[in-house]
Amino acid sequence: MLTELEVRRVIVTGVMTNICVRSTVHDAFFLGYDTVVPRDCVFGSSQREQDSSLWDISTCYGMVVDSAEILTLMPRRSPT
Repeated sequence: MLTELEVRRVIVTGVMTNICVRSTVHDAFFLGYDTVVPRDCVFGSSQREQDSSLWDISTCYGMVVDSAEILTLMPRRSPT
């Protein structure tokens, strides 16, 4: 469905950054999507796991930003 909608970037949020979020980011990355994780919209099983997962994502698999930055990453479309 994402391909049909010509989606190129996914924003991933949720709990268990070190498990669910990270797995989703990996899947999206390997399928060719640009991935974005708003750091204030995810939570890991511990602070150590949270920090480690966000570092891993930001250095290898996508962007980690604050949720306030999300709108700047969205494409602007002209009203039709």
